[in-house]
Amino acid sequence: MSGICTSSVRKNGPLCDHRSLAVNLDGESFSFDTGEAELDAMPWDTESKRHFVLLGLRRLRFMGLALDDAPGIVINGGEGTNVKPFTLFGPGLAITKTNIGTTYISILPGF
Repeated sequence: MSGICTSSVRKNGPLCDHRSLAVNLDGESFSFDTGEAELDAMPWDTESKRHFVLLGLRRLRFMGLALDDAPGIVINGGEGTNVKPFTLFGPGLAITKTNIGTTYISILPGF
């Protein structure tokens, strides 16, 4: 589920926590009202994480993914596609990478 927030408008002045947000989720636009305090209070427990993963899998099933083909697929958000582990050299071999020639940002140490 790749989502992009397209606008955030405060409901009642600069100190108001309530906002109206517009979001583009997988090509579909919709709006809703929320606030930072409301989002901070949402649980992020095991059941919440399970539902998040299931929603991503449901979207991919709608697009034709068989669960047998799910390993190795990014299911929630496209941001995970920029950080993939690749085995380039054997374990224990230290190398220095220079002049990579990419435009990636936020490359994690070790990649």
